[in-house]
Amino acid sequence: MTRVVSRRFADRAVVRVQNPIRLDEYSEPEPDVALLRLPPERYADAHPAPEDVLLVVEVADTSLGRDRSRKLPLYAGAGIAEVWIVNVDARGIEVYRKPRAPVTPRSNASARAR
Repeated sequence: MTRVVSRRFADRAVVRVQNPIRLDEYSEPEPDVALLRLPPERYADAHPAPEDVLLVVEVADTSLGRDRSRKLPLYAGAGIAEVWIVNVDARGIEVYRKPRAPVTPRSNASARAR
């Protein structure tokens, strides 16, 4: 997935894998994949802030409950524009556009993996 996303968005976004995003002074989650605003040099000395984030992707195999109940509300509260939770067991992707806290996680996938 990382390779595909990196190639697809190479000239439009910075792709980071399992690196922190600074949501506030107490919270720096490490999403599985994050698409960030260009240029990449802006992240050389500081972690990206919510306004830098275009998309966060969490890949959930054993972490689905935590991703829905803890990480999704954190991202929503910080104003992250879009969050995807890849539900490995259900072979689907839950898409949250402009989520706002409190978030009610979807129980079914909005897109099916093939």
